[in-house]
Amino acid sequence: MKHFLFTLLICLWCNLVLAANITLHLQDTDIGAALQTLGNVSGTNIAVDDSVKGRVTARLTDVNLDEALRTLLAGKSATYFYTDHGVV
Repeated sequence: MKHFLFTLLICLWCNLVLAANITLHLQDTDIGAALQTLGNVSGTNIAVDDSVKGRVTARLTDVNLDEALRTLLAGKSATYFYTDHGVV
């Protein structure tokens, strides 16, 4: 029963985070700094590996966290996944 409730809470947390819309405008920003800013704006813990490099310019308007991550990481040969503590 505890495992079920824990899983349910994680699913509810993910749905709340993914449902919140984000607006973020970045110009020639280091990708690591952009992802940390996204974490701050969305209230999500985001861990960025040192191998993720490059710069990004993006205008994200009224998008959810998943869309923002996909957009920022497009063309960076990087991926992400959700954990019970945030995004890696």
